[in-house]
Amino acid sequence: MTKFKNYINEVGIIGVTPENIDEAVEIINKNCKKFVKEIQGYGFPYRGFASMDHAKQVIPHSSVLYEHQVRKDRQPRYIPKDLHKFLSEYSKKNFGWDIRTEGVFTASRNTAKNYSAFREPPKAVIPIGNYKYVCLSKNLIKLYGLYDAYTRGDAYIENDDWVKRELIGHLKNYRTNGIQNVVQNQGASWECIINTDKYYSIPDVFSEEILSKLY
Repeated sequence: MTKFKNYINEVGIIGVTPENIDEAVEIINKNCKKFVKEIQGYGFPYRGFASMDHAKQVIPHSSVLYEHQVRKDRQPRYIPKDLHKFLSEYSKKNFGWDIRTEGVFTASRNTAKNYSAFREPPKAVIPIGNYKYVCLSKNLIKLYGLYDAYTRGDAYIENDDWVKRELIGHLKNYRTNGIQNVVQNQGASWECIINTDKYYSIPDVFSEEILSKLY
């Protein structure tokens, strides 16, 4: 799981709103109407963040809402390049976009807190404007275990074809709709990869209050 944590640190902060919950709710209602409607008040997806973002900008912890620009050219740090390429090509063919290089990786609050550096609480994520996503609501341990085994060259990994067949079996469980059914279970192990140009993040301490005010 450590490898996944390092991989998803790919965005930079481009704006911070004033420290006001009501203003944050107004901004979200204006710029995130589609997503607010889709999650139906059940909850948000979450991300783990370091105190310092990818561009080495300090995050002001007192702010309520942060605006992030998403990179679309991420490269793998730990997953072999040939496996990364295979996953990219598969997702383009089956989902219409590259979940490896174009997506923002989010998860349940319970899972996302494990990805935060220095034990920082996770932040809720809300895509701005149009977006796409794929969600996996099943346990992720075996999927990332395959990545680790492939990298280590474990004896039971006989060849690339076997690994790819196993990964395809997991990727077929991804869904391109129904995020409202996923986000309501914050104690489970799930992920949602969101394709968006920009998104807002909300510190966990404010997320429940903002969610209640949105509905």
